[in-house]
Amino acid sequence: MKQKFAPIELSDLIIDVFSDQINPSPTQIATVSEEGMPEVRTVHVRFLKGEGALGFNTNRESPKWKSLKHKPFIAGCHYSPHRFIQFRFEANVEFVEKDCPLLDEMWNTTSPEVKNWYWDKKERHPKFAIVIIVPYRWDIYELGSDLSKGQRTIYRSNPEGWSAQKVSTLDSKPL
Repeated sequence: MKQKFAPIELSDLIIDVFSDQINPSPTQIATVSEEGMPEVRTVHVRFLKGEGALGFNTNRESPKWKSLKHKPFIAGCHYSPHRFIQFRFEANVEFVEKDCPLLDEMWNTTSPEVKNWYWDKKERHPKFAIVIIVPYRWDIYELGSDLSKGQRTIYRSNPEGWSAQKVSTLDSKPL
């Protein structure tokens, strides 16, 4: 069975990294504005257990939401410093904006600081929404504690599942 968010051999690692409450790390995502300009933002990507997918929350009135509605795809980079692994991805996105249990689940796991910063409310704001990330490419760079021995693997989604190719860390050529 094809995984929605990652190749089966990466699933456990990706779930651990994007569910980590002890050592959470931000993710940078790139979008394209309505004017066609690149934009980079920091978001908190999480593994959404009920959905079996990766996603992040946002406000439906934000420029980020408008950019994603205009061009529903992103590129992202997440570095897990205590694991010495960089995750780069390219993905299509899907939107969760209608009232459903997933919105409540995400709201309930959003930190009080974020709730107060963006919405200044205790209950879920009506403009609160989720962006589901549907990757079609992963570029995993395992640095390790000895940077000279790093490894890179590129995974691509295809109709049969996922393909993997080890590549040079320097020039991306196949090994």
